[in-house]
Amino acid sequence: MDTSFVFKVCVIGDQGVGKTATVTRWSTGGFEEEYQVTVGVQHFTREVRLDIEGVDICVKLILWDIGGQAAFKAIRSLFYRSAKALVVMYDVSNRMSFESVIAWVNEAENIIGQKVPVVLVGNKADMTPYAVDENEGHRLAESIGAVFMLSSAKTGTNVSDIFQTVAELLYQKFCKLAVVGMCGCSVQELSTGVQSTTESGSSLR
Repeated sequence: MDTSFVFKVCVIGDQGVGKTATVTRWSTGGFEEEYQVTVGVQHFTREVRLDIEGVDICVKLILWDIGGQAAFKAIRSLFYRSAKALVVMYDVSNRMSFESVIAWVNEAENIIGQKVPVVLVGNKADMTPYAVDENEGHRLAESIGAVFMLSSAKTGTNVSDIFQTVAELLYQKFCKLAVVGMCGCSVQELSTGVQSTTESGSSLR
């Protein structure tokens, strides 16, 4: 049985930390050295496959890459709604971006209206020396209940692992009981921002 779930995930953090480069690396395999500002928001879609006790789970992530510039703060609330997870990113060579992490999480979760799974990413791990020690990243992640990872969009290090982890966290929080207690009804997109379907056409709340 092939069971599918669709989730909206927001990728947030200060301008220039590598959000777009990371999402592009994962979705297309490409990387551009030249920095390009994200004007407002971009979105990308890709599937992650999970094998859960013999059940093939397809988790489709709709990634909303949200511009980090202060000028876009007024419109960001429009894009947080219905998000089910956050990837919060900072640049390991830019301490100010690290110090902004809690503000980003608070801003997003205040609009979402609940705590959601968070993956904290220290990006540009290929750049040395670090302005933020790896242990600081682990401590901050623990304090906000997040999973911590280092990554490099330039080299591709751990980029796939970020979104694999997001999919696994979403499955644990939203899908596990649904898969165990499968019920049959028509396929529909749920107002909570989660859509789930099976081969037989069932939909799970």
